Amino acid sequence: MRRLRLGLVGAGRRAQAHVQSILALDDRFELVAVCDINPAAAQAIGVRTGASAHGDVDDFFRAGRLDAVDIVTPPDAHHVIAKAAADYGVPMLIETPIAPTRQMAELIIEAAARAKVPLEVGENVWRWPAERLARQVLQSGAIGRVLRAYCLYVTGGYHAMNLLRTYLDYAEPRTVSAHVRRYAVEPYDFNGAHHDDETWTAATIDFAGGATAIHECTSSWSSPVRQAVPRFFAAHGTKGTLVSQGGQLEVSVVTDGKLVRHRSETTWVAGNTGRTPQQLRLGPPFDLVYENPFAAVVEHHPDLWRGGEDEVARADELNSLYRAVADGVAPEYGGRNGYRDEELVVAMNESGLAGGAPVTFPLAAITKWEEATHAAFGRAYGVDPLRDVDRARRVLFSVYGARVPAPSQAPVRA
Repeated sequence: MRRLRLGLVGAGRRAQAHVQSILALDDRFELVAVCDINPAAAQAIGVRTGASAHGDVDDFFRAGRLDAVDIVTPPDAHHVIAKAAADYGVPMLIETPIAPTRQMAELIIEAAARAKVPLEVGENVWRWPAERLARQVLQSGAIGRVLRAYCLYVTGGYHAMNLLRTYLDYAEPRTVSAHVRRYAVEPYDFNGAHHDDETWTAATIDFAGGATAIHECTSSWSSPVRQAVPRFFAAHGTKGTLVSQGGQLEVSVVTDGKLVRHRSETTWVAGNTGRTPQQLRLGPPFDLVYENPFAAVVEHHPDLWRGGEDEVARADELNSLYRAVADGVAPEYGGRNGYRDEELVVAMNESGLAGGAPVTFPLAAITKWEEATHAAFGRAYGVDPLRDVDRARRVLFSVYGARVPAPSQAPVRA
């Protein structure tokens, strides 16, 4: 198997997880260069891995002789670094979201197309083992045509839209209505930021064909309190119901006039610091199985594999990048799917700005929320997000991003 010379842009918290996965996939990748505007952060990864360390993105691309690049920067920087990668003709994997607005995302997609380089988006949710099995259930017709999809997910946003679109077989959205409120909370400091309020959003999305999706999330994903909120996904079909929670599935169907619940069973493979699903099985009458294609990697590198669903998904997206470069296979998710996920987020936020009024597809060329986001970007970084892309390569981007204030009244207090 040919090993690709891989570069990493971004050396923060999220990048540490990517380094683990890259090193575990040592039959596919050699990490040869790392770049961060904080040279000490890049140097720390370089010392650990033997990769060259860079503080300037142009120096990184010129010196690396890269086959591919993994972009793990704050989202505000994605379109900036992706354009640089395209300018140097380097295939890329971009962490989620692809970009904060459709205009930034389109810039990425167009740059990659002009350079004729593969573009993959690291969306994890649909790659989780339980969701791979859920997809099999839905495609088998076991619960019939899906009428409604539900997603309670504290981080929400693009991850939720990926999940809902997957459950509804990528149907075209028609309208989005979002109820948004902002609440005062007990002040706390976490992950380097101070918080004294949070935004709660409940959205209803109608799709072509009559299906409806319902999503609820908060802005305080970083809060230790909100991290305790369990994820809950469900699909209500004409013949039954699928529920995905905690990495397991429950499928309920009527058999001989009685409701029968069927639960998935999991076998595990263990690393040094956690266990990972090796197989998920849903027995008769479905007889569906998900096999983790990276189980052997866990066994070979138990010191690197930390366990959990995200480890499988991250290896899967890196492997998608590998196959695109080495084998000429189209990326499994790709830029356009990343765009469609973020398009729904934009519509949800636009509805929030309009006090919950429905937003209809196709969206306007640029929405008020996107205009406000671009203005916030300019205030935060001193450059225009679309006109000054090359100059923005030397900006220190915030992990929390240049975000628009919650589209609601003053915080609701007890």
